Amino acid sequence: MAKERRLLGVCGIDCGRCGIRNRADDVIEYFRSQNVDPNKVRCGGCRSERREGLHWSHDCKLLACCTDKKGLEFCAQCPELGPCTLVKEFGESYEYRPKTVALMHEMRGAGVERWLSEKGYV
Repeated sequence: MAKERRLLGVCGIDCGRCGIRNRADDVIEYFRSQNVDPNKVRCGGCRSERREGLHWSHDCKLLACCTDKKGLEFCAQCPELGPCTLVKEFGESYEYRPKTVALMHEMRGAGVERWLSEKGYV
C-alpha cells in the first residue's frame, strides 16, 4: 500500500508518522510536562491548512519558501538547496533534523519521482 504523498513535508519529514499529527500519548505527555495545553498540540500535516491550532508549524519558513514563494512541492527541487540558509538553520535546530536535511539531498540526488517511488509514496 502506497504512503500518502501529501503526508510528506517539503523538508522530507513523514507527517504520516509524526507524533504530533497522530497525537501519540508520549508526545502529548511531553507537551503537558512543558505546560503546553494538549488541545493545542494538533497538526494535519505539512500540507494541511496552515492556521494556528490546525497546523503545528503554521509559520514554517521552509514551507513558505518552497510552496508559497517558489511553487515547489519539495525543497529537493530547489536549485538553491545546497547553499540554502533556511535549510542549514532548520538542520541545526533539533536533533532529528540533520537526518531530514540528508533526506532532502538524497531525494534531490535520486530525482524526486524516483525517490518517492522507491520509498513507497507513489
